[in-house]
Amino acid sequence: MKFKKPNTKTATSALALGGGAVVGGSLSKGVNSYLPEGKSAKMASKVAIAAAAFIAVSAISTNDVGSQALKGGLLGIGAEKAIGAIQDFAKTTDLATEDSTDKPMVKFAQEALGLKGDCGCTTAPAQRIASLNYAVRPIRARQTINMVETASNSFSAASLL
Repeated sequence: MKFKKPNTKTATSALALGGGAVVGGSLSKGVNSYLPEGKSAKMASKVAIAAAAFIAVSAISTNDVGSQALKGGLLGIGAEKAIGAIQDFAKTTDLATEDSTDKPMVKFAQEALGLKGDCGCTTAPAQRIASLNYAVRPIRARQTINMVETASNSFSAASLL
């Protein structure tokens, strides 16, 4: 591998590739709501989309800025879908269950795969939902309760403001 001083052409090409990857990965997340509902069907769909995107990159033979952006977009789509499929698979294994005896590499893998949520748990990442407002007493102002999803359709009050 040889390194050379970047010039305007190579820098523009690299920026187009990187920008395309960011845009492709972001847009790819929007497709997730249209994938099949079953866990194995959704994971298989993600693998198929990732494979198709990676193969499509090899079909682009030109190296102009537009082609580089398209390659980056396809790479972003493929990477996001591949990581999503790996996450879906990891959630079905023991890796998704946090244990105090976990080795540092297991903890690293849990963090790298996004299996740890806000609550620090790995089995059901916490998700913040809209705050609920309710009247405590007729005299006092409304108070806000921040709810946190601790498991599927299970919520608890994170804090009382």
